[in-house]
Amino acid sequence: MKSFRIAALAIAVTTASASPMAAQSLTTTYAGGNEQVGQMFNLTTLAGPLRLTGLGLNINRFGQSPVTLNVYTRSGGYAGFESTPGAWTLSSSVNLAAASSAGTETYAGLGSGINLSGGTTYGMYVMFAGQPDYDASYTLSYTNGANTYQNADLEFTSGIGVGGAFGPTFSSRTFNGTFYYDKVSVPEPSSMVLVVSGLGGLMLAARRRRSA
Repeated sequence: MKSFRIAALAIAVTTASASPMAAQSLTTTYAGGNEQVGQMFNLTTLAGPLRLTGLGLNINRFGQSPVTLNVYTRSGGYAGFESTPGAWTLSSSVNLAAASSAGTETYAGLGSGINLSGGTTYGMYVMFAGQPDYDASYTLSYTNGANTYQNADLEFTSGIGVGGAFGPTFSSRTFNGTFYYDKVSVPEPSSMVLVVSGLGGLMLAARRRRSA
């Protein structure tokens, strides 16, 4: 009977957890035209919560050895915090060993992903770690000008190029690439009540058996 109770508990917990749905994506452009070590921009979730799972990048220069791509985020957008490292969270670090040719996608997986709440604007800062703001060996392509791209789930608003780590900025710049994400389904309150009630029933039954 003990094994049955453990299995039932596992099923209940699984039912209550948020789960990813089919993968989706939003692409800006791969037109290029300019480059810098890093870029800041805004992403806004237009409906429910999302989990960013990967980035498609337009890499213009890639050195002879692997490099770390850091992805920082902050709720509320990037404006006003371009030179404030403490206002950002390092959400993912990706080791890139190679890159596709400029104008084509280099995919960077984001490990366990970056969770984004629904109906929220996030500032994002994508940059190659350890690169100066001049004569860099690794750069990300972007396109000059302000542009907005969106689908039913996600809106991209162009931002700025950033030299070095939170270094000099250049505006307006449009990130080149693709955002890969999963929609996240959250159990409805009624479902949660059923799960909690089920757990309570299992615990009560266990007490009665022990008493008997």
